[in-house]
Amino acid sequence: MSAKETQNIATHSPHYSVGLFSTRKSGYTLIEMIVAMAIFGVLVAMSGDYIINSLRSTRFHAEQETAIQEARRGVENFTREVRGANSSERGYYALGRIEDDDVIFYTDVNYDDQMDRVRYFHHLGTLYRVVTPPGPSGDYQMPTSTSTISIYVTNDAEPIFTFYDNDYNETDLINEVRLIKMILVINVTDQAPNEYYLESDVHLRNLKDNL
Repeated sequence: MSAKETQNIATHSPHYSVGLFSTRKSGYTLIEMIVAMAIFGVLVAMSGDYIINSLRSTRFHAEQETAIQEARRGVENFTREVRGANSSERGYYALGRIEDDDVIFYTDVNYDDQMDRVRYFHHLGTLYRVVTPPGPSGDYQMPTSTSTISIYVTNDAEPIFTFYDNDYNETDLINEVRLIKMILVINVTDQAPNEYYLESDVHLRNLKDNL
């Protein structure tokens, strides 16, 4: 074989062509793949945290708004009922108990011209209302009706109920009470920045002297 033929074979041989380009492979190296996967993982984690925080925030606002609306209705209900407090069917005094988180009074809940015994009290973050009708003999031994007025109540540092006399001085003497202040602190998360206050001052119209 001549030198020229040998040169032609070497030039056109597939074997030599493959060898010429075999050192220039396309695609990513292993290190590049690891770096890319790490960056992708960080982005996924950040996106996940953002989504979770957004869902938590949305749920908090929904729960807080619901709790506030329920508490507002509870305050309005208490205001209406205690304003009409009067002597019981047996002539007991209009107020039966006055404590920071527990109050009992007599009022006509059902507008049937009979005075029911009504109790509002706070227990483990919930404000309850208990109504007892007088019954045929007026002794309030009938079955009671208990309902939840408000949840997420966080009145840890201040009373729910405060009682005042004619001169707007606080009093713990039941026969001197002429005004009741009600404050509900609502907080779904139990953290200070999220506290919501609802307040109402109620004059006992049937016990008014100089107010």
